[in-house]
Amino acid sequence: MAILQGVLQALAAAPSSTNMLGRGLMGSKLRVMVDSYEAAGTTAGDIVKIGKKLNAGDRIIALIIACDDLGTGVTMDGGYANASDTMVTSLFDGLDVATAELKGTVIIEAGSVIDVSSSGSPDAPYVDSGMGYKVGTATGDDQVAISLEDAAATGTIKVAVIYAVA
Repeated sequence: MAILQGVLQALAAAPSSTNMLGRGLMGSKLRVMVDSYEAAGTTAGDIVKIGKKLNAGDRIIALIIACDDLGTGVTMDGGYANASDTMVTSLFDGLDVATAELKGTVIIEAGSVIDVSSSGSPDAPYVDSGMGYKVGTATGDDQVAISLEDAAATGTIKVAVIYAVA
């Protein structure tokens, strides 16, 4: 039997000037932002900014989304909106929010969406970025946002952003 080390554990076990741990990777404080939005006939493509702007170096751990059935044909994208209100980095794409209420879909940025709705069955992968996405990687990626796509949306959307403080 072998005892193996994760990448960060190996770096921490043998610190040197060439293998410094990045900020927000180990021993960080976790923070949670919870925000909501009441969509009332929101136009397809509208962007909803969530919570406060994050600081450069903060790392996104996961998003948790709960919402009503938002209407026929509606999908949700998530990412970061810049100052000109365009999405600059995608976290997830095409989440189906049209026909079933989401009771707490956990979007972990490791390429999967864990659907903990009433059915309890896993959903398809939607996430484009890796877990631990570092804010400041792209210009203007400090504002978490969602965008409602493909049709007008009506209903309540709640989003929790879990992130590590750099």
